[in-house]
Order: sequence, then structure tokens, then C-alpha cells
Amino acid sequence: MCDYSLMTFPNRLANESEILVTHKFSTGSIGFVSLDELCNARLVAQCAPAGLWGKLRAFFAVPAERPTIPAVCIPPGARLKVRSIPERTRRTLHTRPEEELTFTQVTASWNQFRDALRTKSGQEILLQAAGVGLQIQVVSLALAEEVRPHEEFSYNLVPRR
Repeated sequence: MCDYSLMTFPNRLANESEILVTHKFSTGSIGFVSLDELCNARLVAQCAPAGLWGKLRAFFAVPAERPTIPAVCIPPGARLKVRSIPERTRRTLHTRPEEELTFTQVTASWNQFRDALRTKSGQEILLQAAGVGLQIQVVSLALAEEVRPHEEFSYNLVPRR
């Protein structure tokens, strides 16, 4: 859903057809945020007003306080349409600039980055390696994978005495 490194931030579940973008949080971790929420907070250049003067005003504008933007969590198995995949990532995944990918988690271990994107051919890339500014549209949350217990999480319940 959300990497362990984003659990200290406010978060919410993604909505179908929502446009998300990868964003670097103050901890240095990369996660998804809503493009609309970023634009409302005026934190990305893609949302700057059109024209030279509008862009200059947006560049020099200083917000009164930096708003907190929630991390958007996606369940494993969700289908995502990714747009403008950077050349480096396309070479790694052997994909086109626009591709439908599946959101997955590569491990259940604690304190490890686990959120990843998987192509139809099975290639995977950690979200941390995909970089900042990758735009996705949530196509479907309905095909979410069933989360299976991992062998590292075997708990032995000890009865009270």
C-alpha cells in the first residue's frame, strides 16, 4: 500500500481514475501524491500558470506555510496507466512511453522499500528507482492482489498464565 518510510505522513487510499504523480517527501522517500493536491499547494512547475509572467510569479511566490500533502496508497494488484515514462526507466523495463502496469509489493520485510511497478512481461522496478514526476492514472483498484502472509511474519502466541 505505502512504503514503510511514508507511514509518518498523512495518507489515504487512491481513487479509480485519479491522476497521481511520484513525489519526494521530506524524508527523501518517493511515493504517490495526487496531482490536484500538488497543484493546489503550488509545489510543482507543471501546475504553474501559462505565460512567462505567470510562471515568473509562481516561481517567486512564497507560500505562508508549506501545506501537508498526504501520501496516496495503492493496493497491490491495482492497474495503473503510466504516462511519460523516462527513457532510463523504459530501457530498464523494456516498455513504451505509455504503458499499463500493475502496482505490486516485492517483499513483506520491515524497513525495506517494497512498492514497485510490474509490466505485463513480469519486469519490476521499485518506486524509489522510478524517480520523481512519473504520472499515473489509476485504472482499476478491483484487481487488487490478495495479501498473503510472509514467512518472516510467523507469530507464536503464548498463552497468559
